[in-house]
Amino acid sequence: MAVRADAEAVWLPRRTAAEHIGALVSLDVTVRRPGMAPTVHRTLTGHRARRLADIVNHLAVRSPGLSSCPNDPGYTDVLVFHVDGPDVVVRADATGCATVQLTVSHRGQPSLQGGSAVDAAVSKALHLPTAYDLTTVAGTTTHTARLAVQTGVAGGRLLVVGGPAPGAPRPLRRGTVTFTGATQVSVRIDHTGHYSARLPVGSYEVSGRSPEIGSGSYECHAAKPINVAPHARIQADVYCQVK
Repeated sequence: MAVRADAEAVWLPRRTAAEHIGALVSLDVTVRRPGMAPTVHRTLTGHRARRLADIVNHLAVRSPGLSSCPNDPGYTDVLVFHVDGPDVVVRADATGCATVQLTVSHRGQPSLQGGSAVDAAVSKALHLPTAYDLTTVAGTTTHTARLAVQTGVAGGRLLVVGGPAPGAPRPLRRGTVTFTGATQVSVRIDHTGHYSARLPVGSYEVSGRSPEIGSGSYECHAAKPINVAPHARIQADVYCQVK
C-alpha cells in the first residue's frame, strides 16, 4: 500500500502473519507509571488475554519519518504473550508518541500506532484504580493524567558560552534539554534556543546536547540542579562551554 504525500510515495508495509499473536496460552502484563503510581504485574488467561491480543493484532503500522511528540513521562505497558511458539513481547507507550513495539524471537518488528488504545484496554482488563488512569481526550492519542502527581514548568534556553571575544552567551538553534530525576524527560529547543517542559514535582539534573556543539557528543549543563514545585515556573538555562 502506498500513501501519496507531497508528490512522493511513502510505502507502509503490511503486517505479516509472523507479526500477529496466535494461539494464546497466557499473558503477563506490567504497567509502569514512574512518579505516579507503583508498578503493577498481573497474569491473565481466557477471554481477557485474548481480547488484548486481538487489539494488538489489529493495530496499523506506524507511518515512517520523524514525528513531533508530546513530553513523555515514561508511562508504558509491557505485555508478554505466551503462545504456541516463541513468546511475543509488546511494549506500548501510553504517553509521548504512543507507539507500540512488537518483538518476536528477540527480533523487533515495524513500529505500530495505537499505544493509547492498548493502554486503555489494559487498564480495563486489570481493573486498575483511578491513580493509574490516563484519560483519552476527544478520541485522540493526547493523554491527561487524572489524579496524578502534581507538576510544575521549567523553561529556559540552551546557550553556548566562550569562544571568540567577547564570549557572551549565544542561543543554539537545534538541540535537546534533558531532565533526570525520579523520571527522565527530554524536550527539543526551538530555533531561538528556548524550551519549556512540564515536569512532575521533584529535583532534577538538567543537561543538554546540540549537533552544533561537537556534533551532539558534548554534554552541556545547567548551573545547578532544579527543584520543581507544584504549579510553579522555574528558569533554568543550560550552558555549553567552548574554548
